[in-house]
Amino acid sequence: MAPGTPAEPGAQAEFVDQAEHLFLGQLGEGNHTKILKTLPATVELPVDVTILSGLPKQDKAEWIVQKATELGAHKIVFFGGDWSVARWQDNKVTKKIGAFAKKLRTELVSNRTGHMCRSCSFHHL
Repeated sequence: MAPGTPAEPGAQAEFVDQAEHLFLGQLGEGNHTKILKTLPATVELPVDVTILSGLPKQDKAEWIVQKATELGAHKIVFFGGDWSVARWQDNKVTKKIGAFAKKLRTELVSNRTGHMCRSCSFHHL
């Protein structure tokens, strides 16, 4: 069945209930669906993903942390290279990383992912 096409009665599809359990169901007449079996919910990536990012300008680092967490990254590393345009002052790095850790905890709750991004760090290259 192509995405966006109406399903015919008897077609099978995956369904998620309010408790986020995954089921295989068969479509019936009208709004009726018969649950055929419960499926294992595997929503996490099968590999650990580390994102390396040069220092972004302005507040884009927070956006990178948010999106990386939503996509299932396990570790985020910001680095300041010789050719980096943005610079983080040494006395503010700890504060920024602490703010990102707080953001990671917030994202974990709001996205209900099965894991928390383990770390967000900064390195000079």
